[in-house]
Order: sequence, then C-alpha cells, then structure tokens
Amino acid sequence: MSDKIARIHTNPSNRAKPKDTADRKVVYRSVLDNPFRVQWPPVSANLQNVILARIIRMLDGLSNYHLSRENLSRKRKRSHRGIPDPSQKKQRRDPPQSQATNEASTTEIVPGEHAVLPATGDSEVTAAMDSVARPPILQHITLGINEVTKLLEKATQSYRYNGTMAPGSQSARTEPPGRSRVVLVCRGDVDPPALIQHFPYLVAACNPQTASMPGKGTWLIALPKGAEYALAEAAGLRRVSALAVEDTAPDFSELLALIDQISLPRASWLALPASGRSRPLISTHIKQLLTTAPKNMKAAKEARTKGRAAAKERKKSQALAKKKMSNTTDPLPKGARILCQAS
Repeated sequence: MSDKIARIHTNPSNRAKPKDTADRKVVYRSVLDNPFRVQWPPVSANLQNVILARIIRMLDGLSNYHLSRENLSRKRKRSHRGIPDPSQKKQRRDPPQSQATNEASTTEIVPGEHAVLPATGDSEVTAAMDSVARPPILQHITLGINEVTKLLEKATQSYRYNGTMAPGSQSARTEPPGRSRVVLVCRGDVDPPALIQHFPYLVAACNPQTASMPGKGTWLIALPKGAEYALAEAAGLRRVSALAVEDTAPDFSELLALIDQISLPRASWLALPASGRSRPLISTHIKQLLTTAPKNMKAAKEARTKGRAAAKERKKSQALAKKKMSNTTDPLPKGARILCQAS
C-alpha cells in the first residue's frame, strides 16, 4: 500500500506563546471532515514498482534527446556571449615570438571595452538542434506538475454542458468522451504534499463521462519514493514529479493491463444528471483531531478567570494613567480653553 502516514508538525507557532506541556494531556476530538473529498486510489507497493519499470521502458531514448538539445542550447548561448567552445579552444601557453610581435603591433586595445567574438556557428547549432530526432513517445506524454494540471483542466472543460441544451443531447458536448490516459504522480517524493493534492479532484472530474464505458477513463497512480529521480534520469530532465500518458502511446495496452484492476477516482456529486435515478447521499466523514487539554480543568478555568480579571485591571490602570498625563500637560481648564479659542 502507498504511504498514508500523516505528517506531524511539532514546531510551535511564532506568534503563540509557548505552553507548559507538563500539566496538559493528549486528547482526540471528533470533528466533521470535508464531505467532498476524493481519495488516492490504493495501489500496492509491488504494483507501483512494476508500473514504474514499465514507464521507464516506454521512455527509452528520451534521455538522449533532451541531453543532446541541452548541450546544443548551451553551445548556442556561448556563441551569443562570445565565449569560445571549450572543446574547440586550443591551449597555447607560449606563442612564437614573431606571432606575438605581430599581434601586439596590429591589435588596438581600447580601455573600457571588451572584445566580443562574432556569433559564428549559430545557424549550424540551430540546424543541429532541429536535426535531433524526436522520440515517438514524446508526442504521447506530458511531463511536469504544471503541464499535467493544464492537460486535466482542459479535459474537464471539454465535458461542460451548455445551459440552453438538454444534458443528454450530443450537441451539448464540446468534445466527445472516450479518451483514456494514465496520470502518474511521485507522491512519495513531492514535498510539500499540497503541490499534488489537487490531482484526485481533477482526475475525478474527468471520469463522469466514462462511467458507462468499460476500459475507458483517467487513472491516477501514486508512485513510490525514489520514482522522481528514476523518471528524471529516464527522461533526461532535472525533475519529473508528474507524468501523463495518453492512450495513443505505443505499448499503452500493456500499461492498461497492469492498471485494469485499479479503481478510477470518481466523485458522486459530479455524476451526470439522469432522469428517474436517485443520487445516493454522501456519508458523513468524521476525523480525529489530535490536540491537548489541561489535566485539571477546574484549575485551568480559575487561572483563566484570574488572568482575564488581571488584564482588565491592567487596561483600566493604563487608561487612568494616560488620562492623568493628558491633564498635566494641559493645565488650562476646559472653559478657559474655549475662551482662548473664541478670542
């Protein structure tokens, strides 16, 4: 099973006063949880590793493509800045005397200016970048948290209905359903987890249209810890935290056979309206909140009452002191001040 251990924060707040934990005890309070929640589909650790190995095989050749383009891009940037290529630069420590004399006589040094080499070879670098063959898998996948999020948002927008048309009409859909895709998220490596907590909801929003289509839908797979580095190395990128694979990808049927038994994330409140069919009510979700409480409630209540009374008395004394100070700075009575202002 995936790692579902709750993250515990033990650091106190910067604004809150530190409390004495000696006279407090640990208690659990039952509170209502958000009913509109979508859980991550449970996937066994063994199946997670098998899916990761299958995805890495599908990304074969992508690392060489990205690394080649990165090297060519660096070479083009060096040519724009006038920095010679380290692979073509010759190490010459002591040039011949005649050559040094000729260079000294023909070279004019202008103070405050730097010699910039011409950007030679820029067209060759651009042509070399265009000549790098794109792997076939690249047009069937989406890499990165932001790009996968945009893909899912676009898919959910295509399922919207026009309010002036009947929900069951075919013309109400902007795009026919039936597309399948697999979204893989490195849940064990992403920190903080808030960066990926929107994926279950987005994937669930893509699945109402495929409820009556067996074998169709959008799957969400949480990968184990260490998958982010493995995917980044296979793709030739610095980091790959999320990956989406379309149903048009090569060998997608083999991947679909592995995830066929995994449940699709669905949200009952997003189901399509159907006439004569009752919608089940969402069960109440109650979660246990870990907190602390005083061991002696009576003593804590008395201390809180005394503290409030002391704070009230302190506030009253401060107000009296402020009023007394204002009277000493203005010795004239109120009537005298009015006469002075009138004159």
